[in-house]
Amino acid sequence: MSENRIITQLGSDEQAELADELYEAARYHMNHADQALVAGDSGRHAARAAELFERVVMLLPEHWNAMWALGMAREMLQEHERAYLAFKAAYELKPDNTDVCRELCYECIVLGKGAEAVEIAERARALDPDDPGLVANLALAYLIDHQITAALETARDASRRDPDDPVTGRIRALVEAVARHEIEAPTRWPP
Repeated sequence: MSENRIITQLGSDEQAELADELYEAARYHMNHADQALVAGDSGRHAARAAELFERVVMLLPEHWNAMWALGMAREMLQEHERAYLAFKAAYELKPDNTDVCRELCYECIVLGKGAEAVEIAERARALDPDDPGLVANLALAYLIDHQITAALETARDASRRDPDDPVTGRIRALVEAVARHEIEAPTRWPP
């Protein structure tokens, strides 16, 4: 008997209980993947976490947190298209969560989806206008979407908000170099 057939024969309470157990097991593997990342050996745990999070989502398609975590596992595995799809599904379920917006925006930037990155980054900034990281993400999204003036203004705003953040500083330097026509605007980041 197939796994899917067995699962559909479970009652909704049993499915929810199984989903909870799978979610905890997946979190265990994600924690180990994070720890192993330092040693350069996160793939095995991240792959197992992704597999388990997929099962949770199969059981409970409305479990936005599992969908977000699935995206994080796929991102760790450098599976950016699959990470994007997971974050997009999480966003459809929970569009008011800045972490979901942040990660979806990142994958849009990586994949060169400039207009979508801007849309998501603007939403994230509206949700938390005081978060300098979200402002910096918006600057990068504008840059990828070739909105250079908006990117420059936004990068400078992000730098004012967090002048000591090295990532924000690198984004501002990149945007300023593009604005001075020293380099071409990237269509994705990293290029």
